[in-house]
Amino acid sequence: MLFTRSFEMQINSVNSPAEIAPPNPQPGDPAHRVLNDAKAAEGKRSTDSKREVARNTDFERLEQTLSEHYISMRFSRDGSTKQLVLNLIDENTGESVLQLPSPVTLKLAAEFVRTQGQFVDKTE
Repeated sequence: MLFTRSFEMQINSVNSPAEIAPPNPQPGDPAHRVLNDAKAAEGKRSTDSKREVARNTDFERLEQTLSEHYISMRFSRDGSTKQLVLNLIDENTGESVLQLPSPVTLKLAAEFVRTQGQFVDKTE
């Protein structure tokens, strides 16, 4: 026996996306939690973006102040400790005016790493 079905559908109008009402789930609905999470994420992105703009503005202000005194910044990574190093360089002489962390601090950090565990008595 062969079954056949026929369906008939009548579409009176098609709503445009602007005409569709946004969902308004009630508290307790899973959709309510999803919407709240999305709103919170959007707020966090907005806050993160504002912080990034503020950081960029601060950095630009710092660069402007340093350039007024003919000082430039150079970032590098110390080979032995892998720490980020900031050098302020006098543009007229090419000499380092300030290094953070200082060379002595970097040497101490490297020595601490090298001797790590040597002063602990493991026999107890």
